Amino acid sequence: MLRNPITEQQEWMLHNVGRSASVDTSRAREGLGVSFRDPRYSVVDTVSYLRSANAIKPVASPTSCTLL
Repeated sequence: MLRNPITEQQEWMLHNVGRSASVDTSRAREGLGVSFRDPRYSVVDTVSYLRSANAIKPVASPTSCTLL
């Protein structure tokens, strides 16, 4: 019996899950003068926006994680 070929999503998961993200922003900061916000605040702002747009709904008692 032949196996189905691996999908792009499965291949991405196999190669990327468990890896640490590494981003170098030095060129943007030094060359362009760009400054970056703390990612925690960006997440909070995004969730607040999605809630206000009724794109997501809060759960009655969150059990899996707490922001900030």
